[in-house]
Amino acid sequence: MALTSTGEAQNTSVDVIISTQLSTLQATRREELLKQISSFSFLLTRGLAIRGHTEEEGNLNQLLKLRMEDSDSMHSWVGCDYNISEEPIGLVQLPDTFAKTLVAQIKDVLIRCNLPLDMCRGQAYDRAVNMQIDI
Repeated sequence: MALTSTGEAQNTSVDVIISTQLSTLQATRREELLKQISSFSFLLTRGLAIRGHTEEEGNLNQLLKLRMEDSDSMHSWVGCDYNISEEPIGLVQLPDTFAKTLVAQIKDVLIRCNLPLDMCRGQAYDRAVNMQIDI
């Protein structure tokens, strides 16, 4: 049972509270991820290196430090030592590991997270047997 701003008792189920908190956290994380993606995009479209001679002096870390000044939510994404935190979006059980299944599941997760597919870029690996088909 929760109290309203007037002090009245309000019945709120646990699943509603958890769902609300999860939605809020997902929205914040989505915003932070899109800022990080736009930082990568900014550097790459200008032909700038992401890393420097050391991790700390790299362009990405310097850009994220600058962006932290404008965004409170970036402080949870980039720690005090400016290490980028990577948090899983979720775990998914797959019926198989065929390329079509993997691609469909990745697209589904990105869509559920409201991440625009046209802003996503792929990363390829030589001899990745599962992905050796045209998509």
